[in-house]
Amino acid sequence: MTLTDDEAREIFGTIMELLRKADARDVVEGIAETRRVGIEEEIAKDQIAKSKRSEYKEVAGVRRRPPNDLEMLRSALDVLNQRLIVLPSLADAIRKRLGPIEILWRIDTEFSSVEDYPEASLRDLQPNGVDEVRSLVKVIEQLLGSSQGER
Repeated sequence: MTLTDDEAREIFGTIMELLRKADARDVVEGIAETRRVGIEEEIAKDQIAKSKRSEYKEVAGVRRRPPNDLEMLRSALDVLNQRLIVLPSLADAIRKRLGPIEILWRIDTEFSSVEDYPEASLRDLQPNGVDEVRSLVKVIEQLLGSSQGER
């Protein structure tokens, strides 16, 4: 089974809706940033050479385009992977290394406001229900893997 753009859009929409309901603002913002930043692509040298548009010749052969639905879903899965696998693994390693002490993280106010992202502790990096979500993410990644072969 392969994943179509419509299916990817539907799954992505469901993921975003569930994250919003869970008040996972930082995760939603991380995913939304991908859409704002776009996908960087190299412009083929022959395309630049053929082009009469001077802008191609001046921008070093790279352009940005909006991500398609499959790319947005992959981006969402990358962010979820960071939040569900990488951060909890770091929290485990810190807890093993330092013991049961309470650690409190604070954001750098140069880059974000404290109101947007309050302080966090090790417990915040290990949310309940992670295992169930991980198994669903694996299923979606398998579907995406078979969709990627078609492109």
